[in-house]
Amino acid sequence: MFSNTNTTDFSKARKIIATFLREHRTNEVILENNRVVVLEADLPTEVAFKALLENDIRGAPLWDNEQERFVGIITSSDLVDILYHCMERPREQLFSQWQSVPLTAWKDILSCPRWHRDIPWIYTEADSSLYDSCHLLKKYAIHKLPVLSVEDNLVIHILTHSRILSFVHQQLGYTDRELEALFSVSINELHIGTMDNVYTIGLNQDLQSILTLFHDKNVSAVPIVDQNGILQDLFARSDICHLARNWNQWNWNSSMSSILSLFRPNPMHVYTCFQTDTLKQVFDKFCKTLVHRLFVVDENQKVIGVLSLSDLLGYFLE
Repeated sequence: MFSNTNTTDFSKARKIIATFLREHRTNEVILENNRVVVLEADLPTEVAFKALLENDIRGAPLWDNEQERFVGIITSSDLVDILYHCMERPREQLFSQWQSVPLTAWKDILSCPRWHRDIPWIYTEADSSLYDSCHLLKKYAIHKLPVLSVEDNLVIHILTHSRILSFVHQQLGYTDRELEALFSVSINELHIGTMDNVYTIGLNQDLQSILTLFHDKNVSAVPIVDQNGILQDLFARSDICHLARNWNQWNWNSSMSSILSLFRPNPMHVYTCFQTDTLKQVFDKFCKTLVHRLFVVDENQKVIGVLSLSDLLGYFLE
């Protein structure tokens, strides 16, 4: 449970961050070594997801040659949706479609609500404020937002919460007295993060149950724990893309341990924090590690919560 000991009004400090986001343009966060990989919308599904892996990226804008415009962005969430809605089909049938069906055709094949939004192509313009771009990320509960140069009709960047946070961290600092006071308070006292109903999985759970968790609960990653709830590893939506590279080595009943063995022989280091960590401590850790979430653990490394970049930036948009 959250502590209620903190009664200080930090609205002024939060307003400083919000004002900073309003005063800066989205294109200011783009680094010199920025690279955007664009995929053709009519690529076979298998080719498209393998391209994400081969380029070591988490998402790519889709260009429609016939319409001569961008029509969307492919991410690991799309693969989760495809696999989830095809779990009742024979895997051989799915494999056949996987090799031949273009990405954009799945919208007509599946009844996934996320693929039938009123605004299928969600993007921000390069000269939009960071505040407006943050609101788009929050409104549509997405982690990647294409940045469009309207004059050139080019996607020049894929905006993420991590890049925004790093920019704020580098440019703003904590020199203001109001900010210094806010950043010295713990995340527990600020009520940031999720400390109830944190989803976890075990190494013996099957792929079908994991896909259901990702789809139904809209989580981007789940901690893998032992029988005592002690943190052991992590499985993220982006890890699902590895199934595209190892199609013949899994099935719907494959366990978490066998899925992980396809691409990660040893457990990965999972970054954590404590409820008592200050806002500055978690800010610094996010900027140093470039991860999207920190799992909150107790002194025994038992998972008790999760703090995401979405939670952190959302705190300053309220």
